[in-house]
Amino acid sequence: MAPTSLGDAFLPLVLQVLAVSVVVVLVGRFFDHGNMLEVPRVGKDPGFFNIMAVRADFLANGYRLLQDGYLKV
Repeated sequence: MAPTSLGDAFLPLVLQVLAVSVVVVLVGRFFDHGNMLEVPRVGKDPGFFNIMAVRADFLANGYRLLQDGYLKV
């Protein structure tokens, strides 16, 4: 049966895209992406209102902070 309108032509395509998206999301949930709780924290704690000071510290000492984090792992 040939599609009679433009909407009929795109409906199977939309359903296929949705099905593939659902499969990708479900399969992705089964694989281990690592536990972010195991990554050590380095640098200052931003707290609630200290984000600009933390950003300035990271810009000034970012390389050292990253190296310290790698050494803790």
